[in-house]
Amino acid sequence: MSGGREPDAVVYPGAPLRAVAIEVTFPALLDAVGRFGSFQRRHSTEFDRVYETSREGADELPDGREFSRPRSTVLMGVGSEPERAVSIARDQLAVITYTYATGFAGFLAWAMPMLREGLSDLAVERITSVAYRYENRIRHDTRTLDLPSVLRLSLAAPAEAGNVQRHVHLCWHQKWPEGTVQVEVDACPHVSAEYIHLNITAYHRAREGVLGGFETLIRDAHRRARLTFEELITPSFRDRLLTARS
Repeated sequence: MSGGREPDAVVYPGAPLRAVAIEVTFPALLDAVGRFGSFQRRHSTEFDRVYETSREGADELPDGREFSRPRSTVLMGVGSEPERAVSIARDQLAVITYTYATGFAGFLAWAMPMLREGLSDLAVERITSVAYRYENRIRHDTRTLDLPSVLRLSLAAPAEAGNVQRHVHLCWHQKWPEGTVQVEVDACPHVSAEYIHLNITAYHRAREGVLGGFETLIRDAHRRARLTFEELITPSFRDRLLTARS
């Protein structure tokens, strides 16, 4: 990724997003969940359900909404298909959206007041990092997987093996001066015969005293996560996202 490059401000009609999250981490507070009770009461009309994701590795909430954060308490929005959620753990506060029609700008406009209010309730004095996370679920028949038609990845195989991959599980990290971008690809019919799971998370380390200006870190993390997605998908898949629902 080129330093300073800005991603195009396009919102794909066929975006395969399952969830988008902004995560803010801070030194662990043993009373974090208890302190967050006042936030829950003030926003009880927006978040009417509480879930505990205490099982290590849990990535599915009871109503099917995904958010890969184990050992946390999640306040879920109202309705049968809630649009937003807030997650609190002893060392992290996260805001999640399950709709992205207004793109980054619309999500950030809602997220920043929530994050500032929540961090104030927690009496957080400094943060250690921020992250911007995309969880994608790309519709694709993984039983006849043609990964290069979607992602610009080439997996070597002996000639007699053919050109169809099966059971693809990949995870890699891309370092940059202030953090890391993590990419996870899971394409396996035993996990899902209909979808490729693609998660991209950009982590931005925070310096001491950054609490008042962490929106800048969020914007930079978003920029790097979005550029990673843009550089990873194929032109034909990009055209599909521009013209149809995934």
